[in-house]
Amino acid sequence: HYQGGKHKMPIMFAPVLFSISSKDKELIVDYLDWFNSCIRLRSTIKEKIVLAMEEIRSKWYKYSDEKIGIIACTSERHNAITPILRKENNEFIAYVILRNNRCDETYSDGIFHSHPEYHSIKKEGIGLIEAMGLLILPGRLKRQIGEIAKILSQDLRPDLSDYLCKNQDMLIHKDLIVRLYKLYPNQISLQKAQQLLQDEISQACYHILENTAVFKRTKQGIEHAKMFLKTLKI
Repeated sequence: HYQGGKHKMPIMFAPVLFSISSKDKELIVDYLDWFNSCIRLRSTIKEKIVLAMEEIRSKWYKYSDEKIGIIACTSERHNAITPILRKENNEFIAYVILRNNRCDETYSDGIFHSHPEYHSIKKEGIGLIEAMGLLILPGRLKRQIGEIAKILSQDLRPDLSDYLCKNQDMLIHKDLIVRLYKLYPNQISLQKAQQLLQDEISQACYHILENTAVFKRTKQGIEHAKMFLKTLKI
């Protein structure tokens, strides 16, 4: 899969969480403070980027860390990478995002995928564009969120059970509507309702990207990320 373009995505503005000492002085290696687990490589020599990416790929494909749920292979391989490449001025830049597609009984759609509580917003796969920080949301959402905003701004709101019975496709938002009914028992303006729902979606997208990180942005997650990075010969 290949996509091209000069647009700078959010991941490209992510700060450095920590740097990695490279044996090659012409290669700069950073671990980014980003939702996904991302290693950034920089060099003016393209071949050095290629070799470093291949070292990450080959080690990651075989790497397991069961304490935090990373299992490289069962009956099939689960570890993968999402590579993103750019050239800025005279420098080559690679963003290598570490991924794992394993499922279990709790997360049948993927342990490092959007968790069930966010499926009303996005259940579909988190691909290249999403991993870079721009979530492509399902088309149904615009209409559904518009409906919820309209309900919240009405003077006489419909009985929720009756409404959901008549509008089956809105059932996936039941928890959200119930919560907003409780928080705002009285009529609010359409503009405020729209802003509330936009904030809800933004928070959900934030957490969905956190779900996809193989190494979480916690003290434990960062420690385990460093353990993997120590296995690399770059």
